[in-house]
Amino acid sequence: MLMNKKGLAVTFVLAFSLIAIFSVIMRVQPQQTPKLELNPEATPSATPVATHTSSENLTEPHTLLASVTAAPTTAAHVTAKNTTVPTEEIMPVFKVSVCYAYVGPKENKNAYNDFEDPMVPVSYYPFMIYLNMTRLPNRAFASADGVSEQYQIQLRSDTGAVQNCGYFKGTNINPDFKDPLPLTGHRLASLDEHPIVVFTGEIRFDIEPNQSVRGGPISDLGSYSSRETGSGLWAFGTPTAVTLTIYRMGWTIAGGNFGSYQENPDKLEKIVELKLTPFKDGFVCNNYFSESQLAKMDLFSVPSW
Repeated sequence: MLMNKKGLAVTFVLAFSLIAIFSVIMRVQPQQTPKLELNPEATPSATPVATHTSSENLTEPHTLLASVTAAPTTAAHVTAKNTTVPTEEIMPVFKVSVCYAYVGPKENKNAYNDFEDPMVPVSYYPFMIYLNMTRLPNRAFASADGVSEQYQIQLRSDTGAVQNCGYFKGTNINPDFKDPLPLTGHRLASLDEHPIVVFTGEIRFDIEPNQSVRGGPISDLGSYSSRETGSGLWAFGTPTAVTLTIYRMGWTIAGGNFGSYQENPDKLEKIVELKLTPFKDGFVCNNYFSESQLAKMDLFSVPSW
């Protein structure tokens, strides 16, 4: 079928008009807000939140492995306080000690991502750490709605191999504040050339002064990478000694629906340093289980307490 030039021109005008209309429609389409998946079994008093892992390549982005599992309180229910506090309120929130720690060999099966690409464990010699956290009876961040304290935990072997991980523990200052989201942001950067391989933490509301709560588990077990990242503390040979050190890095401060970060003025505040004891094929610090329990249990799958 033949078409004259006038008909052809009308056809092109109509086609370009339809494309323009369609483009406008696409631009004005409202963006879909992602839904927050809630865990129906989660309680508002203990909220595990975002866990990140990375390989040893510092240029690779962190990967979100877990999400908030408690519903936030809306701003209408909270009288917002400050995200900046007076200097005299910048002080430790928790006293920290090690309840249990173990690092050693672990047989891991390879996994696959959503594209069926093979993934390998971040470490064939993973670590498992539990902390005891006691809220200090002071006026730390009294002007804020809530605060989470952030730490760098370092495992160092006598061969020179190092594993760094990040951890935070948060609670509310304002009794009416029950929103975990503003407390989960972090600016944790490694103190040395070794990257943070795991970042994890929990928000637990209404922790009273002098009350002790568990912190953890903190572990790279179950973390995978698209490339071989190695042998952890065994990277330079079998160690004969392992030291665990914890640094207090800073605080995320919540005021209403917003959070800000306050770096620790003492950037190298070392709050825990201890040597792990050789045990079986790895190294352990045990301040909780009996010797008979320790001898029988899976050292990476500790009984609940």
